[in-house]
Amino acid sequence: MINKEIILFGAGAIGEKFIYQYFDKLHISCIWDNKKSGELLGYPIRKPQSSKHCFIIVTSVFYLEICRQLMQMGYCEFTDFIPYQIFQKKIAIAYGNCHIGAIKRYLEQHKEFNSEYGFYPFPMIYELKEFDWEYISVLQHCNLFLHQSIRRENKYGEQYASEHILQHLQKNCSIIAVPNLYGMPKYLFPQLDTAPKWQVGTICPYFIDSNIVMWLESGKSIVDIRKYIVEGGVYTRQQIIDMWELFLQKINGREKEWDIKISDYIFSNYKRKKIFCDVNHITSETALEISLRILQYMNYKVQRSTIIPMMDDLEVIIYKDVKEALGLEFHETTIRIWGKENCFSTCEMNADEYINQLCQFTRFCLNRLQQ
Repeated sequence: MINKEIILFGAGAIGEKFIYQYFDKLHISCIWDNKKSGELLGYPIRKPQSSKHCFIIVTSVFYLEICRQLMQMGYCEFTDFIPYQIFQKKIAIAYGNCHIGAIKRYLEQHKEFNSEYGFYPFPMIYELKEFDWEYISVLQHCNLFLHQSIRRENKYGEQYASEHILQHLQKNCSIIAVPNLYGMPKYLFPQLDTAPKWQVGTICPYFIDSNIVMWLESGKSIVDIRKYIVEGGVYTRQQIIDMWELFLQKINGREKEWDIKISDYIFSNYKRKKIFCDVNHITSETALEISLRILQYMNYKVQRSTIIPMMDDLEVIIYKDVKEALGLEFHETTIRIWGKENCFSTCEMNADEYINQLCQFTRFCLNRLQQ
């Protein structure tokens, strides 16, 4: 029971939804917002101010920035303010890369799980350095910690390894290690060049295909390039089989670290469906499967959800040589499907469009490197 004046911080769509959900259960005094004024659903919108007699529920996607602001004003997280996601719920944290972000979205859609747990807006591993924020104190409030078993030799630094993070959790926190498949399926995409020199801006729409770089530099046309990719003649069967065997060794070794197993799903389905979007990303369907296994592990009643296209805009085409070597049966009639949750329309490309755009992007990168 909250014995203080309740204030929402954030007068946007999240604040509006929160009011609709709790208007008959909470007495909300007003809404704070750094930019807006006026009122929202009859509640006055005011600028943030210092007060010892209020409890603040942050209804904004910019929680970590607002968290810093409130702490500078003298407020204490969890005592004086919280993110709306954990209001009246146990605190869950999902730690890892974009895989865990997709898995979290599926878990949030499960009615029983969502009624018990709320995800604290903990940054992805690649975002942590951007925040001047003490995440260790947050870990000490965590009731459920999902992590991708981040290894000590990860590229972000030892302090972000799971073994370091786990030391700061409270003793009664439930801990679940989920699959970390980042960087493992090279056997499907031997053409990808992930070198930093190809990164353009903050968002790179494609991984560079090292073969396309070579073909473009030697004067090959897009028609010729498409023929190599779609009709074969680039890789030998043994090259791909050797990479597949290396993947098997890696996953069999790494899976020992995970509470949630996934190799059986991969080995049973890899021929008939696409398990990975690219060398670093699982498909949205694979993320769904991992989330269902987490729910089963936690003894929730599992019901299959609708696939949300969260990861598939990263999809990379698979060469015919790879498909033949591995006996892959699925067809890539569409590629790079993307859309929004609860949206009935999606956008997609076919193989020809994908190859054409990738060639154009590669030309742009080559010109940029030559400047």
